[in-house]
Amino acid sequence: MESPWPPPGCWSCGTLPREEVLRHQSVLQARTAAEGGPFTRFLCPDCGLETVVEEVPGGDPVLAPPEPGNAALSAFLDGKEGFRVRSRARSWFLRWGEALEELRRYRAVTRRAGGRPPEPGPARGR
Repeated sequence: MESPWPPPGCWSCGTLPREEVLRHQSVLQARTAAEGGPFTRFLCPDCGLETVVEEVPGGDPVLAPPEPGNAALSAFLDGKEGFRVRSRARSWFLRWGEALEELRRYRAVTRRAGGRPPEPGPARGR
């Protein structure tokens, strides 16, 4: 069965870095709650593009592109190559954006539930 989450590895080149490289070279970025809260940045060791690390429960991490409109994505994108990179990022978000948001919601729910999803059933308080 295919995973409902985006594919593991870099959004641009598909590289899945070793766990120790990811752990030692990732940087936690501060961001206000209104902007979505903190996130983890990582530069892909193969293509050099910036990624946002998303942990997948029981799987390899997804290295997603920075959010559309993010200054980090446009800071290094000029000329034809910049256009190609932005186009790849846009295509990635069109294909995997909803799954990425679902993954983020799932992780938020499991964090609040102490590491496990809430039990299905009738709404609480009834």
